Amino acid sequence: MRSIERILVLLLSALALFQARFALAETRADGQPIRYRSDAAFVDVFEDTKLAVTNRGLKINGISYIGKMLARTGGDVGSSRKIYRDARTIEFCSATESRRMMEADPHNAVFCPYAIAVYETEAEPGVVYVAYRAPGPGGSAASREALARITRMLDEIAREGAGR
Repeated sequence: MRSIERILVLLLSALALFQARFALAETRADGQPIRYRSDAAFVDVFEDTKLAVTNRGLKINGISYIGKMLARTGGDVGSSRKIYRDARTIEFCSATESRRMMEADPHNAVFCPYAIAVYETEAEPGVVYVAYRAPGPGGSAASREALARITRMLDEIAREGAGR
């Protein structure tokens, strides 16, 4: 009986981890960012995140250099505080997933394009974060399913970029 109990405990633990991994859309659809940290160099994490996007056949629409913009405009808004060592956002799209999402609900257009931020703060030098915002919970079952698929895709890309 002991070995059967151990197997059941292991199976239930594995199931719980699996559910936690794929329940992300429901747990973070509150607008709070989901982020992963890495101790690798910023440029490596950024390039790995870009590769995680393009290796899925997705097109990068653009890269926003948030850190440079804030450094450049700080004086204009009366601030000299440096927030980031480097911070960039990768914007991209998936024709397949975007179509599925907007066929389910045309109002889901607000979630496109998708964006993943890669940044290193002044407060934590040597720690690089890869973060994204999960799209909202959606209305219909089809919309919820489409948005959950996108959240899983974003999470896979962010994890890969962070080396997880």
